Amino acid sequence: METSQFRLRQNLAALLRERGMTAAELSRKTGVAKQVLSDWMAGVQPRKLEQLYVVAQTLEVSLETLCFATSDGELFAGKKSSPPHTNTNGASGIDIPELRGRFEVYLRRISDE
Repeated sequence: METSQFRLRQNLAALLRERGMTAAELSRKTGVAKQVLSDWMAGVQPRKLEQLYVVAQTLEVSLETLCFATSDGELFAGKKSSPPHTNTNGASGIDIPELRGRFEVYLRRISDE
């Protein structure tokens, strides 16, 4: 089975450049700490799927595109992410059990190479 390379560092930097946005602006729009975004751009693995999801939504790409796109064509033509889901008590938040499980397993497989 072929393993896709985790490319969050490169893809996030390219998307910010293409959209004329700084990490500080993205932080303000998403609520994800600027230091977390800076860490990702320095190669630190993300720890919270929810943060990745919000960043992908804000940049209008899918999680897969944000993390695994291998070319500018794939990165900038990535499908737009879906609107935020709400959790079962109606509060705003991310509650996508089927995506969460599939994505976390994939992240572990990539990071354990």
